[in-house]
Amino acid sequence: AGIYENGVYNMSVGYIHEYMERTYNDTRKIEIDSLTGLLAKAEITNMVIRTVDLEKRQNVTLAIVDIDHFKKVNDEFGHMTGDNIIRQVAAILADEVGDNGLVGRIGGDEFMILFYDAFDMEAARPRLRSIKNTVCGVFPPDVPGQPTVTLSIGCAAFPKDASNYEELFTLADFALYRAKEKGRNRYIIYSRELHGDITAVKNATISKTRINNRGDMSKADILCVIMDKVVCREDYPVERL
Repeated sequence: AGIYENGVYNMSVGYIHEYMERTYNDTRKIEIDSLTGLLAKAEITNMVIRTVDLEKRQNVTLAIVDIDHFKKVNDEFGHMTGDNIIRQVAAILADEVGDNGLVGRIGGDEFMILFYDAFDMEAARPRLRSIKNTVCGVFPPDVPGQPTVTLSIGCAAFPKDASNYEELFTLADFALYRAKEKGRNRYIIYSRELHGDITAVKNATISKTRINNRGDMSKADILCVIMDKVVCREDYPVERL
């Protein structure tokens, strides 16, 4: 696990069991999301942290993908249809990314992609466009008995835009929020010239009180987010909630 102090990567911590030497196995079982077959949230997060903070691999782009109005799909067509859509979108993402990156599911209808060799945003743009258009083609509008499905995507690059994973995720998440603000069914690539630096992005994020912007969070989820912000972030006083 990565440890941060004031937003700066400091160290990684872990544990070794007392009897690990006796049972050590190089082929550690990778955590897989049971619904989609993609990397589970903890797995994709740790892999991206290791890639960015430890290996400092150059020319990578982090994208956060969200299915638009997914709660409405569940409400109108049922959760079985919703699960099928999540599985199909996951398969499209995995096929589009292939061996050129990592794909994981980090929430109910939210995914994370790490693209390799995508330092130049012009290299990421056709990949994002292809993902968006493929999903639109599989779930076109005005088909009786089938919901229309579109994606909102936000992305940022390392080390071009950010110096560590936390900053990279913040910028990609901000770009996703901008995609939703602009009407969804689109991708937004973070630009310092257009959106401001990391400090400006963090301030904009806080000012919009984006605690529950990812859809139908439970009360327990919201409380956990509130506790995390108040306890762990010195620049986030409780008065701002």
